[in-house]
Amino acid sequence: MTSPKNKIRVAVVYPFISDINLDISARLFETVGLCAAISLDVVWSEVIKLRAIRAGTFFGYGNVERLKSIIDDRSVELLIVDGDLSPIQ
Repeated sequence: MTSPKNKIRVAVVYPFISDINLDISARLFETVGLCAAISLDVVWSEVIKLRAIRAGTFFGYGNVERLKSIIDDRSVELLIVDGDLSPIQ
């Protein structure tokens, strides 16, 4: 199911663990801009602070459930994670 004009509905998340001196909002803004540049319909974006990376899901249980709800509520077709994921995640 694609949105009007055949754009794929996407959600973008930028996960981070440490408080290193990065402009986190600028990084998320850049990723959202890149999605728009290739004609994706960004319907939601967020920075998610993690305590630790989970081996199987990357995100903890609470974040997984929250993301599932957002994906369902906004009819998201693709979740873009601006980070390094393993094939199992």
